[in-house]
Amino acid sequence: MWSLSKTAASIVQELHRISRTQPWFGQAKREEQICDLLSQLVNLKEVAAIPSIARFVLIGTPTVQVAARQAIADLLSTLSPYELLSASEHLSRWSYHWYELDEWYKLGPADVSRVAGNPQESAYSSLLGLLSLHWNGYVRQQAVNLLLQQRDGSELPFLILRQNDWVEPIAKEALIAVTHRIDDSYLSYFIRSLRLVIHFESVGRRDHRNFVHKVLNLLLEDRHDHQLQQVIYAGDPVIIRHLVRYGLSVPGSHRGRLIRLAIQSDDPVVRLNCCRFLGDAYSALDLERQLEIMMKDRFMPVRREAYLVGVKQFSGKEEELWKRALLDESRSLREFARFSLRQLGYAENQIAEIYRAEVLKGSMNLSALQGLAETGDQTDADFFQCLLQHEFPSRRVVGIQGLSRVNGESTIPVIFPLLSDSSPSVVREAGKSLSRVSYLVPGDELMEIALSAQGSFARSHAVYTIATLGKWKSLPWLLSIASRPDSDAATVAEEEILNWLTPPKCNKVFTSPSSSERAALNLALERGRGHASEKILNLVRGTLQQFS
Repeated sequence: MWSLSKTAASIVQELHRISRTQPWFGQAKREEQICDLLSQLVNLKEVAAIPSIARFVLIGTPTVQVAARQAIADLLSTLSPYELLSASEHLSRWSYHWYELDEWYKLGPADVSRVAGNPQESAYSSLLGLLSLHWNGYVRQQAVNLLLQQRDGSELPFLILRQNDWVEPIAKEALIAVTHRIDDSYLSYFIRSLRLVIHFESVGRRDHRNFVHKVLNLLLEDRHDHQLQQVIYAGDPVIIRHLVRYGLSVPGSHRGRLIRLAIQSDDPVVRLNCCRFLGDAYSALDLERQLEIMMKDRFMPVRREAYLVGVKQFSGKEEELWKRALLDESRSLREFARFSLRQLGYAENQIAEIYRAEVLKGSMNLSALQGLAETGDQTDADFFQCLLQHEFPSRRVVGIQGLSRVNGESTIPVIFPLLSDSSPSVVREAGKSLSRVSYLVPGDELMEIALSAQGSFARSHAVYTIATLGKWKSLPWLLSIASRPDSDAATVAEEEILNWLTPPKCNKVFTSPSSSERAALNLALERGRGHASEKILNLVRGTLQQFS
């Protein structure tokens, strides 16, 4: 936005060339050319061209000055009030290139009216706004004084900006002017600048919270319900989040209206904030219906908050609600429900029995299965083992999780074949379970999977699982796989060898290989000669020599 495109740069250079010529004849044609080039910059919406256009307000003929003012006004109109924040940084201290003059820099307060032009022109407020961004405080103050006389809303964004002026008198004048405008007649203009207004709550130099709250309070009044709907439905996430957060923090009848409007927002943070205050907007049956909707929300924190509100609003239904939450798709919410039930006196086996009862219904609900895997005991081992043969990968994953939890190390022979499963999620879960007892996992069988499993993901994951066996235990197997260039697992094995033997990982393991590990590694080096990469072989040899 603040740099010229190639097309705009060429137009600006052409403007500079034409402005330097002073023909005795053809003045009208020259003016026409300048006005046409200014129109082209406006059509390109090149806001960065404003400094180059501004010089024609100062040095042009009356016709060109009018055209330049209008061009500046048109370009400024393409910016939202919030974007004027950025404009104030760039336009107040713009750089002066070879094709620009410094007349603008030398302006004084007496020049403001002349530069702004006729108050009846449509561009008048825009020029005053531009002058209110000038580097000279006296110029800014004079521009603000003239902006105070404007009452068509176009002056409001510039006055809001000047409330934070580093010159105290200017800031005070702007603050008084803006405060006087916080009424029903100006609400639509404040709504247009609402993003800028909200930003002022977080700026430094001065405390503007009182100003921001006055504007928001005006919007939240009952008689402005239609305008509030417009703001919510416009969907600006920054505005809606701030408005909802502030509106819910202030007691009043507006809460109910605000929640009913914002609860349908696509923003999960907004829905979460509204959910916490549902009791202010709904009662009895309506509240129950709304909670039913929120308990099915796609965002877990919203569902959790809905359960908390339900427990708070409907005394005596705590057990019913937390039992329902036991079957939520989110593990964290299921854990929270189990914690809440334990607070109500439920034992762990009672909670597991709830999951078993749900499973016995024959629905094979995934959440119920996951909950049983998280709470079941040895009596559920056979059921989990049956799940390992299920047609759906998600159920096989649950079987691995449950069996690993209740049987521990003894599940290795049962889970090991699933490292060759066709589903990546099953392979990942099997590898995760085996990594907990990696010291018991047979490396030769892992190598067989890495070389012969049907799926490429299973082959690669077998290599990763081998790497979890430890540095010296895994290197012989990794080197053996890397010596099989016909397998796609060889590349993965080389990467894992490099990970073990190069920084940063090599600096985290300082153990020496045992005699058996050294022998296995020397044998793998011998067999890998002529097959594995010389770089890898030399790296392994060099590492072994360091521990001689």
